[in-house]
Amino acid sequence: MYDHLYEYQKQGLAFLYSLHQSEKKGGILADDMGLGKTVQIVTFLSGMLEMDLIRSVLLVMPCSLLGNWITEFKTWTPGICFKVFHHSERNPDKNLKDVQTIGDVLITSYETLAQNWQKISKHDETAFTWDMVIFDEAHKIKTPSTKSFKAACLIPAHTRILLTGTPVQNNLKEMWALFNVACQETLLGTYRTFKKLYEDPISKAREKNASPHMKSLGLKMSESLMEMITPYYLRRTKEEVQKNRHDSDHRNERHPENKENHDPEVAVEMPRFTRKNDFVIWLHLSPLQEILYEKVIYSDKVKECLETSRSLLSDLNTLKKICDHPRLLSAQVYRNLFHLDKSGIDCWNGDEDMWGADVSQQSSETLIQQSGKLPFLISLLEKLREEGNRTLVFSQSRKMLDIIQNILDDRGFKVMRVDGTVSDLAQRERRITKFKKNRDYSVFLLTTQVGGLGLNLTAANRVVIFDPCWNPATDDQAVDRVYRIGQKKAVVIYRLITCGTVEERIYRRQVFKNSLIRQATGDEKNPVRYFNNQELKELFILEDTQSSSTQIQLQKMHAAQRQTDKELDAHIAYLHSLKIFGISDHNLLFSEAQEDENETEAAQSDIRLKVEKAQGMIEAESQVVRHHGMHEADMKLSKPQKKSSKNTWDERGTGMSSPEVLGLSKGSSEMEDDSYNASDENSHLTEEAEGECLQGVALPEKEATKPTWDERDTGMSSPEVLGLSKRISEMEDDSYNASEENSHLTEEAEGECLQGVALPEKQATKPIWNERDTGMSSPEVLGL
Repeated sequence: MYDHLYEYQKQGLAFLYSLHQSEKKGGILADDMGLGKTVQIVTFLSGMLEMDLIRSVLLVMPCSLLGNWITEFKTWTPGICFKVFHHSERNPDKNLKDVQTIGDVLITSYETLAQNWQKISKHDETAFTWDMVIFDEAHKIKTPSTKSFKAACLIPAHTRILLTGTPVQNNLKEMWALFNVACQETLLGTYRTFKKLYEDPISKAREKNASPHMKSLGLKMSESLMEMITPYYLRRTKEEVQKNRHDSDHRNERHPENKENHDPEVAVEMPRFTRKNDFVIWLHLSPLQEILYEKVIYSDKVKECLETSRSLLSDLNTLKKICDHPRLLSAQVYRNLFHLDKSGIDCWNGDEDMWGADVSQQSSETLIQQSGKLPFLISLLEKLREEGNRTLVFSQSRKMLDIIQNILDDRGFKVMRVDGTVSDLAQRERRITKFKKNRDYSVFLLTTQVGGLGLNLTAANRVVIFDPCWNPATDDQAVDRVYRIGQKKAVVIYRLITCGTVEERIYRRQVFKNSLIRQATGDEKNPVRYFNNQELKELFILEDTQSSSTQIQLQKMHAAQRQTDKELDAHIAYLHSLKIFGISDHNLLFSEAQEDENETEAAQSDIRLKVEKAQGMIEAESQVVRHHGMHEADMKLSKPQKKSSKNTWDERGTGMSSPEVLGLSKGSSEMEDDSYNASDENSHLTEEAEGECLQGVALPEKEATKPTWDERDTGMSSPEVLGLSKRISEMEDDSYNASEENSHLTEEAEGECLQGVALPEKQATKPIWNERDTGMSSPEVLGL
């Protein structure tokens, strides 16, 4: 089996083995999506179990991937014995006990882990430590406030391995969280210190208008961060693998004897990736969309919220829906908008009571006319079907997919579909298999939350992202369903963005986050800065809807760099005939390095001192955990608190709450699956959008009854405020609640909106050490 791996995958096995052999407590395999992390893990476990280097392995993943992993084990390592611990099994408790007693691999899901962490951590009422715990799609535990994250931290293990193609999706807090789980709190210190010394300077340095000193400091801090995490972190991108393939081909051309002497049994030829062109298509709003958009941003409610810094989450969600299709609005929103001004009622093409009704009651032509995106999409899909291409269409809204499907059905398309309502895994697999084998299906409709995770759909070679997500990794995961090992055709991506709207701001935020990710993870040393702070923050402004300043800027920078041929040139000419404003090449972003001004020797010396100080403080905090254990570290790294009748838990140091407080107890009832809680009509306010929107929100001040929880340091509310009390009877899914009418406020949106929040001040018991300003605990407390 080892001989069938690519060379970079063999290097991955060596990295995984190093995590087990050394005193490291774990690490992260962060290969790009589609490079075969699953195969590397299956091969690694086969060797480790066969040599009796480990006995018990816990493998955690989203529920939707259980079938994928079972198939991989059966295909690659039929000798491995594995069992499944999940409510769908006939006797999951017996499976757990068997693996703990005899050994081998136990497969479970994140929601099952969060509900049963105590049971998984014990065997015959005694503590049980797993030899190895592996978390697939580990970005599911990127948020410290979620139950999955806290449960992951509570499972005893000699070694923890995290698998994710997107180690950073929105901010560096997510990177800290993943390493906190993987390295069991022994690498990056407490989040408060990490944020002060690393996250803040690196993030600020990525703004276009950052000062030369801030840019230099951010660059050196990112280099320092990479130096710390490198022994515990391995990432290879498709571009890197492709470059190695080209270099190998070039060497063989210069030395043909190398190719002639190549033994196919010794090494497998590196994979070859096809060309990928990733286009942003800039589109205009329809007249109806523009009327509605203006009514929202100029409404008294939005004006009042902007003046008082109150939450604008629902209004932001409304704007996003308008950009996709006016029919996504509910009848209540429609009535609220036109209560202000009755003059626009005629443009609705019908009685207001019909608004919000089943879209199947509307004619296809009416539905197409009301959205600026649909005329382009339908014309594109007809052209691609005619050319023999097969297309995945992703949207965050089930109702939007309903509209698209109705139109395609009227035009004779054979359409396959998977969304959150397809909760039966076997049914989902049947649909995917049917699409792969039957080329009559030219379009596959998928919700981004469900279809963008863990699927291999290389039978298609075109991808449409109908609506951009706050989280750039979400859209990238959708793209990688097609662009991965096994794809034989050239791939083209179409990201649909409306000019001058909130979607253009979302795209700018995606570019900024990708810049941060590339620098923080070592993909690039100093990526280009495209936008300043003001261009990133203005969400409630409608610019010229007939043009895009972002497209114009990117066109000037990258127009001459596109890789194309005659066939693609003809296709691009066709796209321009569809009344679009323009096209940007998303895959050419960051294709050129950026040179910053050199700092003076004195400034460079100051930066070096800051880097050395930061490394020393992080190491000091991590040493406390390594040498004294978690409980003593909690005591030393936290501020003095009042005595409690029960053992307390230091939320500030660990980023975690007490297990009992979090509701992670035996009594918790069955949790819903993290992939399929998809009542699309009531949520879609995901973590990222919520963060973007809450910037500047003023929170109502409360009288503090007990000053036992430092919200400023942990970034969390008290457990009671969060509703995570011990008496919780049913735990909500911590990863995706997709009822569309009340959500789409994802984590970044919340972060963006919460900037400038005024939190109630607390009285300090002893002002002997300013921890907030220095990012350090008292020297005596740290044992220095």
